[in-house]
Formats: sequence, C-alpha cells, structure tokens
Amino acid sequence: MRKSLVITFFILPAAFLFSSCVGPSEQDSPANAIVKSYAALSAQDSASYMETLAHDKAEVYEALPAAQHALFDRWKGQQASVKVLAVKQENGVATVLYNLNVTGRQPSSQDSIVERAYLEDAGWKVGY
Repeated sequence: MRKSLVITFFILPAAFLFSSCVGPSEQDSPANAIVKSYAALSAQDSASYMETLAHDKAEVYEALPAAQHALFDRWKGQQASVKVLAVKQENGVATVLYNLNVTGRQPSSQDSIVERAYLEDAGWKVGY
C-alpha cells in the first residue's frame, strides 16, 4: 500500500513535471517553420536552414550543393521579416500565407506568398 502511495503522489507528479519541462523551447508550427527558414537564410546558417526543410526539398539541396551556395549568395547581407497572414492545416500538410519584407543590399517586399509545410517526424518543415 505504501509503495503505491509513493508512486501515486511523488513519482508520477515528479515525472509529469519533468516531462513538461523537456522539449522544444519554440512552438512547432507551420508558420514557425517558415519564419525559422528565413531567419537561417538571413543569418547565413546553412545547417539551420537545412533543418527547416522537408525531406524532398532538403534532398534537392544535398544533390545540388551549387544551388544552395547560390541561394546563400543571394541572401548575403539581407534580412527577412515575415508576417504570417493565415495558416490552413489538414492531415499533416499546411498552407501558409505570408508577406515578406527584405532589407539589405537588395531590398524587396512581396505580399501574399503561399508556401507549404509538412509535418514530418522532426516537426513542421518547409517544402514544395
């Protein structure tokens, strides 16, 4: 009896508290995947950028390193600001609508960009 009380009142609550403290610090969402992708481009962080990509999209950059290099060359000195307007999710596929404002050596602004994100084992990833 004493053993079950210890488990019920001490071990289970402690395990619950510990598990609630473990995990990603940022919310995993389709919108956040898009934002993190542009943040990695702005920071010139190719490893972080690749982590934001869905498997199919990542495979393309792995097969064509020159394409990834060219992408990062275009983003050198640029800073992105993403404003997510809407997200529609269904069965592990999300459509994200957002505005993009780029500052830096080639400033630009694009409204109503539509991009897909996919729920993979490691969370939401940007894809085609």
